[in-house]
Amino acid sequence: MEILNGKVTDAKIKNQPLMFHGEVELRRGGISKKCHLYLYRDFLVVTNSRYKITFKIKYVIPLTSLWIGDCVDTDFVGPNQARKSIFLGWPMENFIATFRSVTQKRDWWCFLERSIKQTKEKYHGMSTALEIFTDDIPSSNTVCTSD
Repeated sequence: MEILNGKVTDAKIKNQPLMFHGEVELRRGGISKKCHLYLYRDFLVVTNSRYKITFKIKYVIPLTSLWIGDCVDTDFVGPNQARKSIFLGWPMENFIATFRSVTQKRDWWCFLERSIKQTKEKYHGMSTALEIFTDDIPSSNTVCTSD
């Protein structure tokens, strides 16, 4: 599945069990929006606020492409919000997701971390070999391989 903006067929969503969902504030730069996250077995769905009559799917992110990181104090997120925030990133976007409480952040962190790991193992095996070619680096004349 690829990262999609806009409409997604119901069949793709209905074929997967819903693992977790909740409200979040997504921030990119100085702009923040209230959204709702739905975590399925193989992907994360980001929609506009859940409490509207209809909602629009903003992103469908395959868990194989998603990475998470702990948030630190920045110009856009103060120390109190950083404790309740997670970096969400995938190839085309990066957001800071701020939850209502530290407990809610911890729950999301656990669900996301476990789901990302399981999905990557399912589709890509335990690890991927990465070859780094150093031909263009003047002080190096070896090829490095990392697992």
